[in-house]
Amino acid sequence: MNIHVQAGEMREVAETLGRYFEAREIGFHIDERPGRTLHIGFENGGHRASVTVSFDDGAYEDFTQRDVEGKRHALKRISNEFGSLMEQRGPGALAGNFRVNRLDGGQ
Repeated sequence: MNIHVQAGEMREVAETLGRYFEAREIGFHIDERPGRTLHIGFENGGHRASVTVSFDDGAYEDFTQRDVEGKRHALKRISNEFGSLMEQRGPGALAGNFRVNRLDGGQ
């Protein structure tokens, strides 16, 4: 796992998403970008590929205000939705976007 994200909520999100790649033994790196955005680079069929992960302001604020159990629930949901997105992508896809617009429940 190669994660370049400061400690805190975004680091928790990055580590959660990194588990998707670890479970599949796919090399990856995650970098933090401005505006509550993560950039994930990885190999896909011998080619470099990437996914940009971002939060809208309301969803990020919701996440940061949750207690430990609420954050755990939100991270599970983000993980599940990210996994679904990744499994639906085509084999030749080299870039994608994953935007978190809202988080339901868990508070």
